[in-house]
Amino acid sequence: EHAQNWLTDTDPARYKSYDLQAAKASFVSFNAGYFKSMYFDLAPVLAVPLYRMQKPAEFLYRDVYSQNYTDGEAEVLANRFSPSVFAHERTRTQTILKAAPAGRRGGTDSVSVTAYSFDAIDRVDYVSVYGGDGRYHSVPVPWVEYIPVERTSEMALKRVGGSHEEFEHRRSDGALSEFISRFSTYGSTFADGLMAFPLTSGAIDEDADRKLSSLFGLEGAAAGAAVLTGIAAVEAAADALDAEEAKQRETSPEAAPEGTDAPPEAAPEGTEAPPEEQAAETAPAETITEKSNQEDK
Repeated sequence: EHAQNWLTDTDPARYKSYDLQAAKASFVSFNAGYFKSMYFDLAPVLAVPLYRMQKPAEFLYRDVYSQNYTDGEAEVLANRFSPSVFAHERTRTQTILKAAPAGRRGGTDSVSVTAYSFDAIDRVDYVSVYGGDGRYHSVPVPWVEYIPVERTSEMALKRVGGSHEEFEHRRSDGALSEFISRFSTYGSTFADGLMAFPLTSGAIDEDADRKLSSLFGLEGAAAGAAVLTGIAAVEAAADALDAEEAKQRETSPEAAPEGTDAPPEAAPEGTEAPPEEQAAETAPAETITEKSNQEDK
């Protein structure tokens, strides 16, 4: 209903006036109506609790994707390093880099970067050629044999946000440089909010990811990831408990239907019957004795 008359065009020309009070009144009236239309269009959604309790995508797809970032993003960062960082030691040509996920530690990905290139070996073949003097001559023909070579290296990739200038400012800080030097001898690079550094010594773990997050002020994101991990563990435990209870219900004997009496259990051998049963058994015998005494009289 409100969207039918919602003026979404926020052209400032509608506020133009030589009268300041009239311009102010027009501005307030338009923006009040804008907010009212937007609010009442969203009110039905906000009024349903289920719509406001949706889990984030990071939680829904935590077990679907094995990496935080795409292979394309990793290849962009890998190509910002010198070709010699990932190239094979015998390469004589340009190198093509291809990335593949190798692991995920919190918000940091370990990526396998494979460098494809060729080794070049100079060869000389001798071809017999008939000359103008009427004789055959061995003519040397040099050529190059290209032998494919490849090398796979590890690289760490993490989203840190910010601009390139901010990253350079942080990299000039001794704390970040010291952290990167623990894992890499080639430094780091930055592009589109992502940073990367080759892993030449050691591997990234959860503690290293938290440390790197703290250097860029990302403790909140790391805490959120920890909360999601805890929620996932609790839900997994609850599911396992529900499955165990269902299994126990299936294996347990069925209860007797309501309204029916269960048959009495027989008394074990060698045990005396209750007093009520003994009295019931002796009563007929006493009656027979009394009748016989009366007949004798």
